[in-house]
Amino acid sequence: MLKSFRWTAPSPANIDMICDERIVIANNQVVAVYKKANCDLTAMRNACLRLKFPEYERTSGLRTHTLNINASPRNGKRKRMCTKSKFSREFPKTHDIFLDYAREIAKEYRKYFPQQYAEQVRRMYIGKHKVEAEYRIKGTPFTSGVINENSALGYHRDQANTKNGISCMFCLKSGVGGGELVLPELGIGFDCQDGYLLLFDGHKYIHGVTRMFGGGYRYTTVFYNNKGMSLCLSPEEEEDNYKRYMNNKWSKVDFK
Repeated sequence: MLKSFRWTAPSPANIDMICDERIVIANNQVVAVYKKANCDLTAMRNACLRLKFPEYERTSGLRTHTLNINASPRNGKRKRMCTKSKFSREFPKTHDIFLDYAREIAKEYRKYFPQQYAEQVRRMYIGKHKVEAEYRIKGTPFTSGVINENSALGYHRDQANTKNGISCMFCLKSGVGGGELVLPELGIGFDCQDGYLLLFDGHKYIHGVTRMFGGGYRYTTVFYNNKGMSLCLSPEEEEDNYKRYMNNKWSKVDFK
């Protein structure tokens, strides 16, 4: 299905663009929730406006201006160890602001998607998919998050998300047109108004972000459970494994 959208730019044309609070139901199930945030987003907005966003290549190959929240797993040859994010290490006080908002949006997750929420919590704390405590966002079913700055995205699925996990997103927007989030399979889109939140299964449903114009900003902060974190060892073991890998790598170098 994704291949049929790969060369199609996300567009608000021919879809039902949702601009007011809405619970979207399909096949007698809630598939998306779009509503004004119940909490004050001033601290998040001020933090976003202070931050600098490097260009980042996502798992799907999409390039965005993004900062990672909390933790990320190994990623093939490019990243050989699970780590806490650079953002959390270099700016811990600012990073903590976003963790507080993760706990706020987790309440909405639990309210509207109780089955998925319970499944995520069980996955993180029990059994073979249990995640090390250092990589969990306390008081939530999340391990990770991203902050996107003015990022239009082609159609994709959130490949890093665990199956049946819900992507939980805050929207901040000012002085920018466009930037709607479109779910073509459902024939709907969301205006991503300032001060709103959006919950939906970004792993299951293809989605993309329309082109933006204007000199303002559009920030989205998305929290989710990263499936790769279940494979991570403790930070100490990850570092030891990485050192062994590097020592083995350099031992094979021929300096002739």
